[in-house]
Amino acid sequence: RTLARGSSAVRAAFAMRAIIFATLAVFAHAGLECTDKSLCQTYNDCSDDDAGRRSGHTCNGFPWYNGEYPILPLNWDNEHETYSCLTNQGPVCTQWSTREESPSEFEVGFGTCSEVVNNEYCSRWEVVQDEVENCKEHEWECGSSRTLIDGSTIDRSCCHTVCDDYGCDTYSEYRIVERERANCECRETMSLKLDDGSSHTYCHRWYCLEQDDDGFYAAEHEYYVCLATNNEGGFCSEWTGNIDSTEEFENSLCKCTTTAVGNGTKYCSAWECDERGLDYFEPKLGWIAFGVCLAGAFFIAGLALCVGASNNSDWFCPLIGSLAVLGIFVPGLLFVTVMMGGIFSLMISLIWFLLLFCCADLITVSKNVRLCMLTRRLAVAATRVRHEVVGEGVGDLAAGMLARGW
Repeated sequence: RTLARGSSAVRAAFAMRAIIFATLAVFAHAGLECTDKSLCQTYNDCSDDDAGRRSGHTCNGFPWYNGEYPILPLNWDNEHETYSCLTNQGPVCTQWSTREESPSEFEVGFGTCSEVVNNEYCSRWEVVQDEVENCKEHEWECGSSRTLIDGSTIDRSCCHTVCDDYGCDTYSEYRIVERERANCECRETMSLKLDDGSSHTYCHRWYCLEQDDDGFYAAEHEYYVCLATNNEGGFCSEWTGNIDSTEEFENSLCKCTTTAVGNGTKYCSAWECDERGLDYFEPKLGWIAFGVCLAGAFFIAGLALCVGASNNSDWFCPLIGSLAVLGIFVPGLLFVTVMMGGIFSLMISLIWFLLLFCCADLITVSKNVRLCMLTRRLAVAATRVRHEVVGEGVGDLAAGMLARGW
């Protein structure tokens, strides 16, 4: 029976390991990411809680919470964009310059209208830009020069100096420059009655597909809607954008800052945009190691103190120590695990603790199996002694003593 129990414990331990690995495999393929893309459709209607839900820090369903926010603040990427009209066809801007700036990079380029409808609005256009990585604060531009699409030049590398006790050395890193191309089309038009009584058609909703050197993998799907119009020229004067890709989502808010007159009608000749983006969150399952290793170590220490309290006549101090470890340190470490790694990290940590129980039981059973086998060998030896050497009475006494572990 003891051998059978040992075999069952071994099977249970291996089954528990199989469950853990199968669970990790399922979630690795299915993904723990949860995003609610119905939120943060516009720049002004996007609270941090909505952004945390859309980016995947929190979920409507399982696993409900994936880590970091709201314990840590959201890491927004803010960008300011300026556009200036270069050529126009009546009240329609047909070519414009672009410049976008953020702490980590900048973009320069041109936009070109390819289809003008009734001399009122542009229905199709393309924007081509070079995206350039900025040098860090402790770096400076160096190396050979490169000409960007707008005719400006940059140095191809960023240099920095590293000093130690033996002197200083200068190192350079190649700057990343990518070519981006956005193809846009007007998807909804509206007619606006002007102050002079005439009507003018403008583009109310439009869509852009932006791709860079990586191709369709990192494509951005950009959806824009007009928020306000200019009744003197019949053009959109303020609009917002909802931009989505596999890596991040962005919201933009744009306003016309300067107007000009073409064929007696006003049009927007310069505009600016504020854009902010947030990366989609991938659960940090590495925090499982924190829960398993550190909290698990305290968990084992607490169990050892409990065993010490049960086997020691002076049980008070070991018992208080075990309660402190199991009641304070382990829950505290698991709290950090769930706050940073999410609910799934907590689940895996608790499954691992259950596995520790199985392993402890396996060790106990294995010890009993070895004791049982030793007892049986001693009993056989005692029987032989009874029949061959000492006599029946002494042999029975020795066999009984050995069977009872004496």
